[in-house]
Amino acid sequence: GGFHMPINDKPGSFVVTPNLTPDPETGRMSGWTEERFIQRFRQGKLIKESHMPWGPFKQFSDGDLKAIFNFLQSLDPIKNDPGATLVTES
Repeated sequence: GGFHMPINDKPGSFVVTPNLTPDPETGRMSGWTEERFIQRFRQGKLIKESHMPWGPFKQFSDGDLKAIFNFLQSLDPIKNDPGATLVTES
């Protein structure tokens, strides 16, 4: 994530993947704790247009989500701000 690759299948809007690296300035999860990460997944889909499979991820065990969090935290930080997740074209 974090690269400006819009996913567009609805005219007039598109979704941009966020930067998931641990960059302190542009990383979407910068400053998140493991607990916050798990809580976010338990919430499920918040952006209707999202292509993220929130339903299945919501069912992952805490251990599985902790492993994903730890993996994402192990990535090299990349400074890249792709902007808003949901973009509505005028």
